[in-house]
Amino acid sequence: MTPTSGALRPITPREFLNALYSVWRPANGRSGAVRPLVGLAVSGGADSMALAYLCRCLPQERQDFKAFVVDHRARAGSRREAEVTSAGLRRIGLPSAILRLKWPDGVSPTELSNFETEARRLRYQALGQACHQEGISALLLAHHEDDQAETVLLRLANGHAGSGLQGMRSGAEIPECNGMYGVHMSGGSDLPSRARRLEQIEIEKGGVKIYRPLLRFPKDRLRETCLASSTRWREDPSNADASLTPRNAVRQLLAQGRLPASLQKPSLMDVARRTRERDRARDGHGLRLFKACDILAFDTLVGSATVRMPAISNRVPEEGDLARRSLGEKRRQAMRLLERLVGMVTPVEKVRRESLGVAVAAIWPELALQGEGKGLQSFTVAGVHFTGHPPNAGDSNKGEEARPTFTFVRAPPPRNRPIQPLPITPSTWYKPQFVLWDNRFWISLWSSEASLAEVSFVVRAYAPGDAAPLLSSLPSDERDHLLHLLKTHAKGKSRWTLPAVVAETGGLEEVVALPTLDIYTPRADEWGIQCQVRFRSVGPPEVLRVLEEVQDEQMRRGRGKSRRQMWRRELGLPTRGGR
Repeated sequence: MTPTSGALRPITPREFLNALYSVWRPANGRSGAVRPLVGLAVSGGADSMALAYLCRCLPQERQDFKAFVVDHRARAGSRREAEVTSAGLRRIGLPSAILRLKWPDGVSPTELSNFETEARRLRYQALGQACHQEGISALLLAHHEDDQAETVLLRLANGHAGSGLQGMRSGAEIPECNGMYGVHMSGGSDLPSRARRLEQIEIEKGGVKIYRPLLRFPKDRLRETCLASSTRWREDPSNADASLTPRNAVRQLLAQGRLPASLQKPSLMDVARRTRERDRARDGHGLRLFKACDILAFDTLVGSATVRMPAISNRVPEEGDLARRSLGEKRRQAMRLLERLVGMVTPVEKVRRESLGVAVAAIWPELALQGEGKGLQSFTVAGVHFTGHPPNAGDSNKGEEARPTFTFVRAPPPRNRPIQPLPITPSTWYKPQFVLWDNRFWISLWSSEASLAEVSFVVRAYAPGDAAPLLSSLPSDERDHLLHLLKTHAKGKSRWTLPAVVAETGGLEEVVALPTLDIYTPRADEWGIQCQVRFRSVGPPEVLRVLEEVQDEQMRRGRGKSRRQMWRRELGLPTRGGR
């Protein structure tokens, strides 16, 4: 479509480059380094076609681009529309691929009551998988300033407050893709799997992130960019139907200008800006609190940590108004810190900060609200069990002695809500197919035997009924080794949250491996079974660096020996090579 030009000027390549590099930069800026491939999500509308054109205008020595066009297959003609969009991308010199969504058999997409939600989920999963296959870690979206205003108004209408009013983030993990290896916060580990014979399992990183470089530009300037460059786009007629979606209704209300001034675009953008600045200040202080913690141990074999907590009340941020914090502000900062800490080991995909009040009152009694239990030494939040430690009487530093210390680990689930078993299929060693079990461990199974067609495998929680059969199946030295590992790393009920690989054949099941402890039964050896294991991502790079330093220190204390070597040396037994 090529309507008459308006008075606004188009976005220049220099403006776009500055906007892009404010939210994303190539990882390798060195001369001669491999140029990263960056993905674009292109619908064919003016917004995404302007994004495609601007990307094509950038110098190609630092990055290459590839566009992805999603065919939702939700209405007649969608295939043709995707092909026309792809042809338009070829005209401006941008390579593209069409991704056709796969709906369940017998489902008419537009008849679904939650069509928008399902379409969004399938769209992001298709985009994420395509990026992973192409080796792309950054996906650009064409959301702009008007979209941001609509988002803030929608959230106000739905009763949101606080952080939600900053609108869409300029950069984030790709949504709707949890459990997809290499797509969501995973796939960036490149150590050989044999390295997990060492003291700890490596922590995952990587995955696909989305970036929104156009949030500072209004939609009119994107249209002008298409007009000035003779870039064609198509209009989606459904966007003009105010009765179709809440966003369509909000878009028309904002365009008509009949809302109160406090709900017009300038005011909404000011709300988003102030919320974003406040959150940035709080996030900065939260990171300083995290770094003020003494992480005494972080064990990825079971997923546990021991942390000496900072004194929240005595640590005030440097930023002006926040220096005079109320009790509520101190509690919010404590919850942000606990969100990071609990996030290291929780099976919950998204921890709700408001659920952490009991933990705040237990760890920092001075921050407790009326009716909250103060100073509890044992409690569970977000699927994580906390156990307090008494002050170390032998500690000469009395200031450190006064700081609360807790060990926290994934809590055993109640009997009526067990950890769900997860089917796992043997894959090749060099092309592993990872599954995410309990939102904590990425596990891949490999077998050198090709004759296991009648055997099915699942990953489930190690259970009390497994202990006797497993121990009796092991040679005596392996049995002692397992008991030593359980005593050292998985004390008490935490061992019942360990993943176990179970073989099912003829209606019978048998534990053949405890992969995080590197324990394999003779049956596993007979079938040539091995596992690759990764601990799921622990959050932003700053958190990962701290935890990797903790792991490095733990390794230095172990002098780099494998767990089996250290254990056999302790018992005076000769050491032997790895499995």
